[in-house]
Amino acid sequence: MAAFVLGLVPFLGFITWIMAVFAIVLGAIALSRRVQGRGFAATGVILGVVAIVTGLAVSGATLGNVSQTTPQAHAAATDPPATAAAPAAAPTSKAAVSAPKATPKPTPKPVAILKTYSGSGDDVVHVNYSNPVILSFICSGCSGNTVLQTDSGMDTLLVNTIGSYHGRHIVNTSDGSLLTKLTITADARWTLKVENPSVAITTRLTSTGDIISGHGDDVVEVGSAIGDAKVTNRGDSNFVLQAYGGSDSLVINEIGSYSGTVPLQGPEVVQVESNGDWSITGEQ
Repeated sequence: MAAFVLGLVPFLGFITWIMAVFAIVLGAIALSRRVQGRGFAATGVILGVVAIVTGLAVSGATLGNVSQTTPQAHAAATDPPATAAAPAAAPTSKAAVSAPKATPKPTPKPVAILKTYSGSGDDVVHVNYSNPVILSFICSGCSGNTVLQTDSGMDTLLVNTIGSYHGRHIVNTSDGSLLTKLTITADARWTLKVENPSVAITTRLTSTGDIISGHGDDVVEVGSAIGDAKVTNRGDSNFVLQAYGGSDSLVINEIGSYSGTVPLQGPEVVQVESNGDWSITGEQ
């Protein structure tokens, strides 16, 4: 009877089986000896068998329930609910973090006109230039003496004519030159431009056979491919060709019209002085 009752309790089946086996064995011995109380012996055998069967049934059901509860399910049932993980921060782009590269400032282009002065009648203009510059002087309405004089160089009298004038002269060609004053004589409105030679000179003799021409005073450039030049002039006053850069030589100094071939080896800057039309043809 005790084996049957314990067989109903989960996880005590092994005790039930031991007691049931004893009950069956003792009951079988009692029945085999035909002792008094055979009824009790038979009952013990029957209850022992029933106890074993009941214990097996209860143990099987218990084991089935246990096997259905997996470790993962048990952990899910017993562990507290996990909090939602914060979203991972997006990877930061190196391009976004690194400071933008500074854009290099473009090199300013040299300007042709450095300064413009204007006036009417006689005047003195104070300046300060130590590098070579070109002076472009215009007095279209002048009718009397027209003069432009500087305080730099040996030939300071750049313009000395009667009436209107339009021409250009290069100054400060010698080392240590300093232009500080411009003296103007005029009887009308005038304009004086100080120009940058590196960009203001647009008339160039670059190849053999090239021809450049002009009227009046001007500044031109002769390239390295030139060795000699054929020169013509149509005028009635001073005609001068002064070269700067290589020989710094007075190439031509004549009165009136001129035609001839002279050595003029570039690269050089050439001052032309004329009151008429002139031309220069490059030769080797």
